[in-house]
Amino acid sequence: MKNELKKTLAVLETLNKCVDEHIISDKYFEKKYQIINDLDRLDQESDKLINLLENTTITSFNKIMEQLCFLHMNLNNYAGYIDRISDAIKLSIDFYKEKTLLNRIPHD
Repeated sequence: MKNELKKTLAVLETLNKCVDEHIISDKYFEKKYQIINDLDRLDQESDKLINLLENTTITSFNKIMEQLCFLHMNLNNYAGYIDRISDAIKLSIDFYKEKTLLNRIPHD
């Protein structure tokens, strides 16, 4: 998934550089790439939590629930990060759609 997100951002950057007025700033892209790097951290944390739950000798219901809550938070963060990447795609689509429609309108 992360490779596909990186490739998507690379395509958006290329498209962005092809227009006279950049749709998205370089700083915006930098933040999106950082999000993808953050996904690595979330993957590692989630793997640890899942392994702990799979191989656990935890007998305390509260401890198990705590680990499940941490896992749930990580998965929600993951989904939120993907939404932020999706926002960059939507921003580009909206701009190109607007630009295409404006080019079809005759100018005096």
